[in-house]
Amino acid sequence: MGKLFLILAFAFLLACNNHEKRQNISVPEKTGAWAMFEIRKEFHNFGTLHDGEIVSYPFWFKNPGEAPLKITGTDTDCGCIQLSVPEYGIAPGDSAYIEVTYNSAGDVGKVIKTITVFANIKEKKIQFHIAADVKNKWIELNN
Repeated sequence: MGKLFLILAFAFLLACNNHEKRQNISVPEKTGAWAMFEIRKEFHNFGTLHDGEIVSYPFWFKNPGEAPLKITGTDTDCGCIQLSVPEYGIAPGDSAYIEVTYNSAGDVGKVIKTITVFANIKEKKIQFHIAADVKNKWIELNN
């Protein structure tokens, strides 16, 4: 029983040690090659919108880095924003778009929304913003 326990414990330690080595090999800092996220415009103002209006804007970006850029996740301020991001890696030197669609339903007045994109870059994430002045006829009639 004791020998079996030692054999299993040794096998477990060996398996854990191999797993850690595989993880360390894939860390970008070790190779020196990083993807980069260069965005041409970090802010877009849609101007005056009417409540319920749906608008879109393509945020252009480029990967001037040395490794393929992979978008690993996104986050937005609210469910009023839908994103369309490339599902594939962006090769070094290539560019692409992140399409931001904003539904102004339920918003009133001047609004600013933040979009966060997570990627395999040193900073781990990048943020950009949209703004609008949303007019709501029901609120304006009651004032």
